[in-house]
Amino acid sequence: MKDFNNNGNIDKVVINDHSNTNIHKPLSQCNVDELQHEYKHRQNLLDSEIKQKKRKSRNASLFIAFIATAFAIWNYFNGHAEFSKFIIAIGGFIAPILLYFQSLERQSDFEVRQIKALNEITHLLRERGL
Repeated sequence: MKDFNNNGNIDKVVINDHSNTNIHKPLSQCNVDELQHEYKHRQNLLDSEIKQKKRKSRNASLFIAFIATAFAIWNYFNGHAEFSKFIIAIGGFIAPILLYFQSLERQSDFEVRQIKALNEITHLLRERGL
């Protein structure tokens, strides 16, 4: 090691490889405490994902309702009263509600993966008598 300049003092050499010491462990090899901790962690991840999805769906629905209502008011003042009632009924109320519930029914890949992991943890805990 010609390019390693240590000035003759090898006692002070510290090698840090900055490797990640958290090695993945399959769920089947985890003990009960680790499984319970993993269950809580994945449940928190799933809850935060659902809250985020609800918030995004609500904001999109409110935006659509606002735009439809603004368009209906503009049409009402331009002399199209019947058309504005139709726009308010469809675009202002029905469409946002349908959009909101439809988006909540669909599960993302992340949600599906977390639900599968939670089910597996539940089965492992049940097998171990908890």
